[in-house]
Amino acid sequence: MESELVNGLVFNKKPTNETLANLIALHGPDLPNDYLEFMSLHDGAEGDVGQNYISIWPIQDVIQITQFHRTHQTAYHQFIILGSSGYFHYCIYNRMIYELDLIDDEYREAIGSSFSEFLQAFSKRQW
Repeated sequence: MESELVNGLVFNKKPTNETLANLIALHGPDLPNDYLEFMSLHDGAEGDVGQNYISIWPIQDVIQITQFHRTHQTAYHQFIILGSSGYFHYCIYNRMIYELDLIDDEYREAIGSSFSEFLQAFSKRQW
């Protein structure tokens, strides 16, 4: 992962081995390897990627929010939700990272097949 993409982030502390193992057990095959690598070093982060703010959620939040959507069969039950820009949420489905609008259930845009690709695309977004 290119360091300039993440140098505007404030990183959370490293997750416990148990927390990371729980994420891998629940969702490992669906998650890009570079996302797992990032999360093994930093249990989430927030700040600027390019000119855009993002919150990459801690593992426990990823697990709980994803489980909520699956339990309640919301429009997003098939996604693993990773974080938010404040308006859009960023999720994984079939190893592809999508941007979702939680107000407009129909809006879904694929923006990367790896965490690095996602961050590169996110850094160039203009709203």
